[in-house]
Amino acid sequence: ATNLAASRKDILSLRTVAGIMDTDAYNDAHGWPRTKNAQNPALKAATLSNLPQYHFIGGQDAQGPPSVLHSYFQALPPTRCVRYELIQENEHEDGWVEKWPDLLKRPVNCNGAVPQDFNALDLVAQEGPAPYETVREIPEKP
Repeated sequence: ATNLAASRKDILSLRTVAGIMDTDAYNDAHGWPRTKNAQNPALKAATLSNLPQYHFIGGQDAQGPPSVLHSYFQALPPTRCVRYELIQENEHEDGWVEKWPDLLKRPVNCNGAVPQDFNALDLVAQEGPAPYETVREIPEKP
């Protein structure tokens, strides 16, 4: 999706769910050798910095850890157009179908907060307001 968005002029926004946004960081996270991959989304990050983006990652995703998304953020210049959200209960493949209708309603635009440089602390819980929203599942009554 990222490569398609970078190659076209008619894309209005980019949304990813458990996306592998940097293939080098993904390989690093798994202890695999890096490949010469011209399709690595992180290589297109700067050209997409003005495209509204919303990236969703799962808090239980062992396959695509937050470091992969963080690496993509490091390739971005400061921007108001990129948002991300950690969905604590979700794994890489599980939990997204049920949540997608609500996640799709999240606004994707460039009217966000002050432009920010993403850093490693963005994806780590800190005191005070979190840099991301955590969506908690509400258990159904038996």
